[in-house]
Amino acid sequence: MRTSLLIGFFALALFVPFLASAAEQSLESRRAALNRLLADEWEYTLRTQPELATQLRDRKLDALMTAGPDTILSANVGCIAHLATAAPVSVQHWIEWVDSRLYF
Repeated sequence: MRTSLLIGFFALALFVPFLASAAEQSLESRRAALNRLLADEWEYTLRTQPELATQLRDRKLDALMTAGPDTILSANVGCIAHLATAAPVSVQHWIEWVDSRLYF
């Protein structure tokens, strides 16, 4: 119980400044800030728990590959980098994919 309260308090302390400044920022800048936060957290997980990160990556790739895609698209740079290490197909940011379709 005490641990979950401590974790909840820590999470709240992390996000309060983010939420307070959110009204002053554009939607794109808030998305970019959130993506950076998630990428940093994922990089930490990769460094501290590589076995867990590898299991998660492999399960995600198995699920994605059942559909037989030519390309895997994501909006998260950390996810793209991690999936690309083992994906049998191209892994791209969705904006790069759209851009490649607009300009042959």
